Amino acid sequence: MCTAVRFVDNNNNLYFGRNLDVLQSYGQKVMVTPRNYHIPMKHIEDMTTSKALMGMGITAGDYPLYFDVANENGLANRQKAPTATAKEKEKK
Repeated sequence: MCTAVRFVDNNNNLYFGRNLDVLQSYGQKVMVTPRNYHIPMKHIEDMTTSKALMGMGITAGDYPLYFDVANENGLANRQKAPTATAKEKEKK
């Protein structure tokens, strides 16, 4: 489970933070992947990032493995456990 906080200041700037509630360390650290970073793949076509990324994660070889990440436009990922469920929004 993660704990998150989100607020908007008087200038309408949005701030968001979240922690990783895990008791074991994986050597995670703040990571930055630059724009146009080439990532070679073994079983699928290679990829190149179109946006810079910043978040928390680990590096395995030359592969950035993020636990939580946002791109340079502020778009964040959402990890969903296979056992998690979401209710559909009720129509009014």
